[in-house]
Amino acid sequence: SATPAAHAAAPAEGGATGARGAAPDPEGAGSETHHPPGEIEMFEAHLASNVDFRPGHGLTIRSDDEQFELTTRFRLHILYSLVDQPGSELSHELTLRRARLEFSGRFFGADNRWKLSIALAPRDVGIRDVFENDGPEHTPFLDYYLEFRQLRELNVRIGQYKVPYSREFGISSANLEMVDRSIVNSAFSLDRDVGFDFRSPDLFGLGLFRYYAGVYIGQGRDAVGADDFGLLYAVRIEMLPLGLFDDYSEADFDRSLTPRLSIGAAFAAIDRAHGDRGILGSAPADGGTTNTQHVAADTVFMFGGLRLFAEFLLRVGQRNSGDAVDEMGMQIPTEPSVWGWGLVSQVGYLLPDLPIEIAPRYATIQPLRTPGGVSLHNELGLALSYYVDRHPFKVQIDGFRLWGDQFDVGETRLRVQIQASL
Repeated sequence: SATPAAHAAAPAEGGATGARGAAPDPEGAGSETHHPPGEIEMFEAHLASNVDFRPGHGLTIRSDDEQFELTTRFRLHILYSLVDQPGSELSHELTLRRARLEFSGRFFGADNRWKLSIALAPRDVGIRDVFENDGPEHTPFLDYYLEFRQLRELNVRIGQYKVPYSREFGISSANLEMVDRSIVNSAFSLDRDVGFDFRSPDLFGLGLFRYYAGVYIGQGRDAVGADDFGLLYAVRIEMLPLGLFDDYSEADFDRSLTPRLSIGAAFAAIDRAHGDRGILGSAPADGGTTNTQHVAADTVFMFGGLRLFAEFLLRVGQRNSGDAVDEMGMQIPTEPSVWGWGLVSQVGYLLPDLPIEIAPRYATIQPLRTPGGVSLHNELGLALSYYVDRHPFKVQIDGFRLWGDQFDVGETRLRVQIQASL
């Protein structure tokens, strides 16, 4: 790499000159330029001899002065599903469930962070049926954001990422103790949106509290184009009365005999949401919007290989009528907003001295009113996970019964998934 002196003497890219152009030229009359202190040193070559690799955390290259860092990570989920539905033939599927390529790191100091996550699997971009498919619904860009951590009480994040609302969705799909998340997450999650928030990983340095407070565009993932000022507002607070711990990773690999507890609560409101599930779902047929309110409460407890988790989610809303008309030119009646609540409870137990975990789960989705309520759904299942190398390399199998108001009229599902993360 170029020496500092050589770098300082080199002209800026494209031959530009000026305040940020060429370095001082003592022999050129009137050509001397001036730079803020430290600017030339910051833009010269930063040697990087620190390279390390950890399974699941990727390959990291860090400059010797620790001003810059690049981590590259790749994750793969291969899923086999066997499904028995009432009135249908037994069906199965072998698919690439997830393929994620992630880049992250720091720039111009340890407190400036960035992340870019690319989703490459068919379902990640919205392709769900190979026989009836109109093409991808999303770009491959899943997460992209900048984060500034100069102030412990006021970290700032801006970009596209998961709205800090539901704990179940907040946990990475790489760190689940089951093949996938619950039906409650599918019905009530706020998923990803474009916006910014303020947050603190350790409010006041007490090791007891975390918070998130953000404002988002309200269009969901891949928000583009001008829109009204109907925004999404979200606030989440977490209390860890027994001290901070990694509560956003399922399975208690530490098997610590010190109990750990995390309690979370969140509220979100969307002004003029376009979907019937907030920023997700289908647009109402009448062409209107919905003002929605969302409430979440959850808890996680870990002790000696045991993990207990429960979460409650609720959504209500008020419709804003649209002006869409049918084929006869008649105005389409205003559809009611979709009200409902969901509850998921899950237990995981990691066997002593064995990399094997057993985890049962029950989840239910209930309407709050009729008409205008969510469809009644229940799920009950059991998962078995074999952790070859904890979450980075694991094999999981789970079986579930899904039903509405009658247990004997439902769907039975068996899934096997392999995850490899480098």
